[in-house]
Amino acid sequence: LIGVSEEVDELRALHDGQIDALVISDPRELWRRAMQAMRVALSGGSASGYSAQLPVQIISRETMERNPIVSMLMQGEAPLAASVAAHAHVAP
Repeated sequence: LIGVSEEVDELRALHDGQIDALVISDPRELWRRAMQAMRVALSGGSASGYSAQLPVQIISRETMERNPIVSMLMQGEAPLAASVAAHAHVAP
């Protein structure tokens, strides 16, 4: 099973083996692009040229501990972050 999300619940499910992979994108980049489009629109310009299509990455349980987007998303999720870090040192 492969999911498309970068929500903490889906990251937990990936870590726990309930799903096999996630397709994720960087929510900071989406925010940045949205703010650029909003500034243009609020100043009277056309924001139609701004794309919300972002590059995606496929992560698995084995690769999630090395992914910078996952690390950013897990800030404040200490139990999951500790568990992922511990998993990084355990052979499959």
